[in-house]
Amino acid sequence: MINNLSITSVAVDGDLPGHPFHGNQHMMGEAAVKHPTEGSRARNMERVKAIVAAEAKRQGFPAHLIKVLPGEAKFSVNGKNFKAAGLFHHATGTVSIYADAITDHNKMQIKDIVSHEIGHAIFQKEIVGQAHAGSSFAKHMANKEVLEKNDGVTSYSRSYWKGLKAGTNTYNAALHETFAEVHALHSTNPKEFDRAVKPAWKEFYADVMKASKVGVK
Repeated sequence: MINNLSITSVAVDGDLPGHPFHGNQHMMGEAAVKHPTEGSRARNMERVKAIVAAEAKRQGFPAHLIKVLPGEAKFSVNGKNFKAAGLFHHATGTVSIYADAITDHNKMQIKDIVSHEIGHAIFQKEIVGQAHAGSSFAKHMANKEVLEKNDGVTSYSRSYWKGLKAGTNTYNAALHETFAEVHALHSTNPKEFDRAVKPAWKEFYADVMKASKVGVK
């Protein structure tokens, strides 16, 4: 689902998918999603909307850029197909959260999903056009080996670096997904952020967030 990536600008032309909740994977196979009744779907939609709206407001993310939708979305990682709880749309800078994919998720898990997608939006906005030589981000992005070696954030983000080695993913996709996971941890689980995120990624994250008006400071 991620294609035509530009290494120099980190411009992503495809949609960037959601991720597994830390410790409770929701990269779901075809048979993993339940099909609730219309009544329960409607109640879940309202529940998810309320949680998403509150989290977006807490992080200062514009409400009009995030939508909660019915249905499900699909994406692939390293040739394997999954169902996503959320997508970041590069072309519009918007986020979609799919309520039917998270009927069994609790409040913290939904906040984690939203934060991951907001992380994509922050990274895309702040990096594109500023990844030139001499920028505050260029020094980090040029450190490919260090960033790869220090991605101990989640198994999901590490899968993109494995895909890079196998030729099924790009450097930009690995950067985007790892940053989104770092942002999700920083926003919803600071203790795990301190434990799991290595100094190289903390420094990169901090430099990007200095330029951003969005996020939990």
